[in-house]
Amino acid sequence: MVKKRKAAQFGGHGGQGVESSHESSRTENKGTDADGGTLSTAVVVGVLSVVAAVVWWQLAGGISGHHDKPDNGRGHEHVPLPEPAYRECVSAGNRWADAGRLIESAQRLRECIALDQRQPAAYFNLAYTLEDLGDLQGALDAYTTAASLVGDNPNPTNPHALKDVHVNRAHVLHRLGSLGGAALAWRDAAAAAPGDLDILYSLANAIVDAGSPAEALPLLHRCILADNQQPKFFAAKARALKRAGKDKAEVEAAVALALQHASEAEPSAGDISAIVGQLRAIGLWLQADEPSLALPFLERAVLLASRQSTGGVGGSTGIGIEERRVAVYMLGRVLAGLGRSDDEVALYKRATQQGLFPDPQLRPLFFTQHALPREPWPAAPTLAKIQDHVAVLEDAAPLLRTELRAGKPPHDTKQQLLQPDNEGLVVRNGDWNKVVFVRDGIPDWFVLSQYPQTARVVHHFLNGPSANMPRCSIELSILSPGAHLRPHCGPSNHRLRLHLGIKVPEGPSMRVGNETRNWHEGKVLVLDDAWEHEVWNPASTSRVVLIVDVWHPTLAESERQRIRKAFHWPLSPQQRVSAPH
Repeated sequence: MVKKRKAAQFGGHGGQGVESSHESSRTENKGTDADGGTLSTAVVVGVLSVVAAVVWWQLAGGISGHHDKPDNGRGHEHVPLPEPAYRECVSAGNRWADAGRLIESAQRLRECIALDQRQPAAYFNLAYTLEDLGDLQGALDAYTTAASLVGDNPNPTNPHALKDVHVNRAHVLHRLGSLGGAALAWRDAAAAAPGDLDILYSLANAIVDAGSPAEALPLLHRCILADNQQPKFFAAKARALKRAGKDKAEVEAAVALALQHASEAEPSAGDISAIVGQLRAIGLWLQADEPSLALPFLERAVLLASRQSTGGVGGSTGIGIEERRVAVYMLGRVLAGLGRSDDEVALYKRATQQGLFPDPQLRPLFFTQHALPREPWPAAPTLAKIQDHVAVLEDAAPLLRTELRAGKPPHDTKQQLLQPDNEGLVVRNGDWNKVVFVRDGIPDWFVLSQYPQTARVVHHFLNGPSANMPRCSIELSILSPGAHLRPHCGPSNHRLRLHLGIKVPEGPSMRVGNETRNWHEGKVLVLDDAWEHEVWNPASTSRVVLIVDVWHPTLAESERQRIRKAFHWPLSPQQRVSAPH
């Protein structure tokens, strides 16, 4: 679904401002919210797999580069009201964004900045758009400029404007991996809104993430003193206590209070979606420190969600099927991590009976509306539709194997390209590492520059069977000796996954659905990774394969476009990817 922008007011002293995009909670397509808001399909996938920050200007021809800065000599003088042309310009930029045309939105908003560099609205909206495009550094620059402009010229029509900008800065800094910077941005937001408990609570969590849990405890005590009925405050306290090395009894007491208040919250008391979202968020935090502590919160989330019908329970707002799938998905991960595989299987069977999944082994979080063949290993009619692209990989295999067998760049580079497993899928001895060439359909041109033969193949797929495809990955997968990847499902069923054997010793195998197959060097295996799959490498050397995602060939362009909108995909079908010159 294309995101609609909430309106905020930015402007000069004492006058009417300019409508600007505003969604300070950032619950859609941004990441897990500190206030326990809704986790969408795209969000959960992002939380459970590290999403590399990609510099979009390399694809968009510099649209989202560094932003023009306002006149440094302006000081704190009065800023006049924006002209009608500026207001219309910002509105036009917003309309492009609401239509999902993010590149056009960015172009228009940069034109607005050229009209008047003293107004914050265009900077704020440009930052918001660049964030959606994946240009996080550009977004941070624009948010920082907006914060400076709003701070110099507070707008009485929206006293929360400065807080909103700092909140968004904090989210971007967190996505960039600057945990200390994110904590400082939350401090700025707290200074701009000293009575806001949610901001104080978010600041405390950011301080814990930055490695100073003891410093966060007084802030959480203030939150609890102000409102001792919020389970998230007690859960955050438990997390801070554990990170600070406090006594186990203190941690368990805080968890017990959080669970008590969460259990007392009935759907009739409010929005069931918000309650379930908060339970999931608590479970997600605690899972990272102690899975057993997360278990009761996720069980409660699944229970409430399973009691919910489309029309809601007890007059509360309904919860969507994707949110219910997310709750089941998260609980399943915790059960798997605790070694409770029988309970995990039973959970998926119940979810299938409730209509969340078509099969206990077919559990992606997103399903296309188009009826697809249920083929863990695609059958001949499906394979025939992609045979030309399989041939491209196999024809290039000799060159690719020469370039990729070592699992590291053929040329020296100071940058670490290998990315370790961050999904918690390795359950036995060994490691699973990747070299990521494309993540979520966006190429990493620096990495590709180290692998010229692979770059040529990537170019073919991104301009053909993988063109403008959300959740498209192209990566080198390196499974070390003895490694075992636990059963898991991919994020969506709109794609097929091609595995080209690069270095395959005797023994490694993969189960998809109920059938297990082996790789062969220079040959392609095609699978639907929306189905449950599991991987083993009992050999004494690493197994190396090149993974390429392509559109499921039975999907018409109209359905592919619907999927792009569902994932808030920024490219139109006419746009094509080419390497920068």
